[in-house]
Amino acid sequence: MKTKIGMSFGLVLMLAVGVFATMLAIGVFTPSEVQAKAIPASDSGASNEVKVSAVVTGPGSGDKPTAVVSPDEAGAIARHTIEFITPSDLVAGSDTITIQFEDDVFVPTIIDPSTVTIIATHGTNRAGSGSTAVTGTLVANPISVTTELVGGPPKDETDVTLLIPDMGAGEDGNQGILASSGGIVSTVTVIFTQAAGLKNPTEGTKDYSVKVRTSATGDTTEVTSTTYNIPRELLLSTDNGNRGKTVTATGRGFQNGTTATVWLDTDEDGTRDTTETVLGNASVGSDDTFTLTFTVNVPPFVIGTTSNKIRAIDGQNNKDDGTVASYLVDGLMTVTPKEASIGDTVTVNIKDWPQDEDPTAVTQFQLGGVNIYSTLALLTAATSITSGEDTFTFVVPDGVTLGVQEIKLSTASENDTQNMTILGSPVEITPSTIAPNQTVTVQGRGFTENSSIDNSADTDSKITIGGVRVLDANIDEDALVSIDSSGNWVASVVIPVSSVTVEPGSYELKAFDASGREGVSTITIVDRDITLTPPESRAGTTLTVQGSGYPATNTTSPQDISITVKYSGSGFSTRTVTTNSDSSGNFSTTIGVPLGAGIPSTNTVTVEFNYTDPTSSTTFTVTDALTHRVPGASITIDPVSGVAGTEINVVGTGFKGTSQVSALTIATIDVRQVPVPSTDVDGNFTATFIVPQVDTGAQSVKATVAGTTASDSFTVTAAVAAATAAPASEEQDSSTVFAPIIDNNDNLVRVFRFNNATQGWAFYDPRPAFESANDLTTAAGGDIVWVRVNEAQDFSGISLVGGWNLIVLP
Repeated sequence: MKTKIGMSFGLVLMLAVGVFATMLAIGVFTPSEVQAKAIPASDSGASNEVKVSAVVTGPGSGDKPTAVVSPDEAGAIARHTIEFITPSDLVAGSDTITIQFEDDVFVPTIIDPSTVTIIATHGTNRAGSGSTAVTGTLVANPISVTTELVGGPPKDETDVTLLIPDMGAGEDGNQGILASSGGIVSTVTVIFTQAAGLKNPTEGTKDYSVKVRTSATGDTTEVTSTTYNIPRELLLSTDNGNRGKTVTATGRGFQNGTTATVWLDTDEDGTRDTTETVLGNASVGSDDTFTLTFTVNVPPFVIGTTSNKIRAIDGQNNKDDGTVASYLVDGLMTVTPKEASIGDTVTVNIKDWPQDEDPTAVTQFQLGGVNIYSTLALLTAATSITSGEDTFTFVVPDGVTLGVQEIKLSTASENDTQNMTILGSPVEITPSTIAPNQTVTVQGRGFTENSSIDNSADTDSKITIGGVRVLDANIDEDALVSIDSSGNWVASVVIPVSSVTVEPGSYELKAFDASGREGVSTITIVDRDITLTPPESRAGTTLTVQGSGYPATNTTSPQDISITVKYSGSGFSTRTVTTNSDSSGNFSTTIGVPLGAGIPSTNTVTVEFNYTDPTSSTTFTVTDALTHRVPGASITIDPVSGVAGTEINVVGTGFKGTSQVSALTIATIDVRQVPVPSTDVDGNFTATFIVPQVDTGAQSVKATVAGTTASDSFTVTAAVAAATAAPASEEQDSSTVFAPIIDNNDNLVRVFRFNNATQGWAFYDPRPAFESANDLTTAAGGDIVWVRVNEAQDFSGISLVGGWNLIVLP
């Protein structure tokens, strides 16, 4: 709440003249509009005071400064403007202006000097003197702004001190603020912008003020400004609406800790009478605000062109003293049903319209911009709203666009709008999911009786798909569609192959009769899909291509669409076949993989069709594509290792059919035998050859057919004389048994043997590091062992391959 503290300061500050002084400060008026005279100190009752009395044209009077806040809302961040007349010079860089704000005003502890402006009408160190001094508005920001809590206890009021800047930057001399004397009235305006962060008190009252003093020599008295008002306000979330609406009322500036009452001030006298309706009670919070909600009912709210006045009062009998809140009850219109088709009957109920209004005052009654009645006279004949309420019906007229539309009823002094959904006349399509060029059956109901659908290009009667007119040749084979006396009709429609229907998706099919009545339904154009079987095969094989969702074959359609399938790639001519879909848009055909297709290669199978758009007569091509892979050729050999002279069997697959093997090599030596092998019709061949004398180790075996080469690997092993192998029929040291392998360039890596009796493993490793660890110290003929060698070799008539070998010792 507010507190007032009297204090002693250092200056008598004289007249402050509100808005007029501001205008004077910025040069709107000339100095001649302000007249001032000096008053001796003895007249003031204080020996150290010098007052300046002024007569000013405009707001403000007497010898007090003025304070203005904007906005004046309770608790709002506001612009504060303080004006006063100074009787003393204020020296730039040393003198100060101090403004004391009441404790209810929030003042930040730090204020940026750039958010504060000082305006002076007269400055020191300027040309001329006395009444002839050069004038002109001087504007600058203070050098510094400091804040200090004072008063009390408690110290809850705030002094804001401004250090006077050079008011005439750029001119000669350091210009301060000139004192009022002689014929000069020197007005000072201090503006705290909203950016400074000062907030208005949250409690409303008419007697808020500030105190002003300066540091000029000889000035010892502070001066209190004229008061300013923070009004108590009652705000509504809306000021108009229909009966039954919920409204939120917010009060600002009321006394915290009390209960506020909001009432309907029927006689508009500002006094809460016992006969007036209370809309609700609410507690005023610590921030001096309250909220409550109420529902608008009729009565107690009254209808008409006059707003209902709503007031508030708190527990200390403080009433709202700002703009009086008001609520205007709007006319209410309801429509039943909310969804209707063209030609349906709709019921309208109106309430709370101005009473005793002449029915001929109806100015508008429309649905979706279309007049519901052809003339307003028909409406006024159908209904009378002189009582403020009525019920009547209307028929949804032709020409209203389908979808959500606004229905509007207006009189000279009232109007209301409602939304309703216009469904259009029912239309059914069988089937609803189709391919282009298929025939569908369309049935309509609720259209204009004994009318027709004439799809000629020069009429508004039509059938459209996706907004594009269907040509009459596609509707009942170019016959007029008649609508019977019940508003029903049926037609066969061929879905045209057009730039719309070749794109799969859902589209609106609309029908308009000769009267403009509209019906709508949805069709779905199925996705096109193609499959390729098999997706990978060799040259010369046959592929099966199947598709769905393509333009159907239809004997009643004006369009005849064929489908072309192509197999294309690099190095051979494109192969093409033509086919047609069935009545559902499905097709199946075959196409051969060209013999010239690369081995391996990836090629393209395309499915395409051409059509001429019925509306533009432009021809387009639609293409879909898949890929087909021709695999590479391969050979396998058996065995995969051996000494020179070993007979090798070769099997080749995936080559070009019925072609001679042009090369069969091992280590670049051609090993083809006579007769030279050739591939069969499937591209396969078999051959045998004897491994010639070549270097030991892995050697490449290659077969070439019609320019295609495939390869495998054969390991050539060194031949070992059988005499070097020690007999193993009797048990001997392991080093003796496996000496032929060890002596072959340390070819033996390790030997394992499983003992059935002990169910354990024993091993022999010839390397010296394992001599003490070996537990397979002897071996004999008939032992089953695993032998690992680095390279393939013969051992006692056994061919060992590189790696692990399971053998029976001879």
